[in-house]
Amino acid sequence: MSETKMQLTYLSDRSIAIRVDGYLSNPHSIHLDVRQGCVISAVLFIIFINDLLSSTSSSIFSFVDDAYLGSSFSSNPQHLAYPNISPYCKTSASHLTNDLTNVEKWGSDNLVKFNEEKTKQVVISRTHHQDFSPVLMNGHKLDISSSFPQFRLSISSNFTWRPNINSIAKHASQKIGFPSRAIGYFSPSQLLTV
Repeated sequence: MSETKMQLTYLSDRSIAIRVDGYLSNPHSIHLDVRQGCVISAVLFIIFINDLLSSTSSSIFSFVDDAYLGSSFSSNPQHLAYPNISPYCKTSASHLTNDLTNVEKWGSDNLVKFNEEKTKQVVISRTHHQDFSPVLMNGHKLDISSSFPQFRLSISSNFTWRPNINSIAKHASQKIGFPSRAIGYFSPSQLLTV
């Protein structure tokens, strides 16, 4: 098969169907999107979103199909015991809200819908009892989360390692618990065999 024919096959005459409990829906033709799991799909996705990454004034970090928009500031340049960071928070929230408006405009121009319900606001600070300003997306106030996952590491809003340690301990407990649950399915002679 020639390279040109392969490219046309990849991008045309495609359909999807949904299988639930052994039942398959009727096929539905698709004209957009890329195949999941294909090496070229990731490359095409990166090319597609390339101009999105430069559409914000705040830093934007993209990892596969997730993106993080970040704003930071020095909250205590005078080294006060109890700094007032409210003005900094308001400015930061305003910048992030404007950036999210730019992201939504990019999405509208490129036929991409971003889900504001899945988008969370995380404030990472050692300062407690501050009134952090809300960030808006599509007119909706974003929910505030106490942490966010980053490469299997959970970064908490107050820089504690507790959520990450709990996650690792839970995962290890599940792995260790499997042999003890499975032991009842083996006879003593099977358990002694290496």
